[in-house]
Amino acid sequence: MMNTITLGRPLDETLTNTILKTASDLFFQQGYEAVTMVKIAELSHTSRQAIYRRWENKQSLLIDSLHLFSPPKITPRTDTPAKQQLIDYVNYAISVVEPNPLAFRHLVCDLQRNLTLHQRFNERFIVPRSEILTQIIRYGINSGELESHLNIKLLINCIHGTLWLRILRCEPFDKQFAIDLIEMLL
Repeated sequence: MMNTITLGRPLDETLTNTILKTASDLFFQQGYEAVTMVKIAELSHTSRQAIYRRWENKQSLLIDSLHLFSPPKITPRTDTPAKQQLIDYVNYAISVVEPNPLAFRHLVCDLQRNLTLHQRFNERFIVPRSEILTQIIRYGINSGELESHLNIKLLINCIHGTLWLRILRCEPFDKQFAIDLIEMLL
C-alpha cells in the first residue's frame, strides 16, 4: 500500500502513475523476481528514492500496480438478474487478462515462490473481488433467482479457479465462455 507522507512536498501524482504503469509493464513482461527497483526507476525516469517515498518495498509496488486492473465498483443491481451480473463480472475479468495472459502466468508462478507476496496479493486483489461476487450472489439468493442452499465460497472459488486454470493452461477465452461457466455453476 502506498505510504502516506505528511512532511515535505506533496507527491507528484503524475510521477506516481508513471511508476505504477512502468512497474506493471515490467512485472507482466519479466515476472516479479526479474524486476528490480533500479530498472523501474530507470524506465520511469526517476530515482529509487522517489519510488521508496511512495512504496515501502517491491511487493507493495507490485500490489498497487495491479490496481491498474481493478474492477469497477460493482454492486448488485436491482434492474439486472444476478446471473447476468455474474456473466458481466467474468467478462470483465477476461478483458483484463486477455491483453497479456503471459503476465498473469508469471504472476501465478511468482506468488507460489513468495509467501508474503501471496498473502498481500490475496488481501488486496482476491478478497475485494470475492466480496463483489458475494454481494451479487447474495442479491440473487435474496431476490429468489438463485437457490438459497448455494455454497457461496465454493461458487466463488469455482469462478476464480476456472479463470486462473485457463490462464495457466494458455487456453483462450471466447465470447460464450462466461455464459457457459455461470450456467454450468448455477
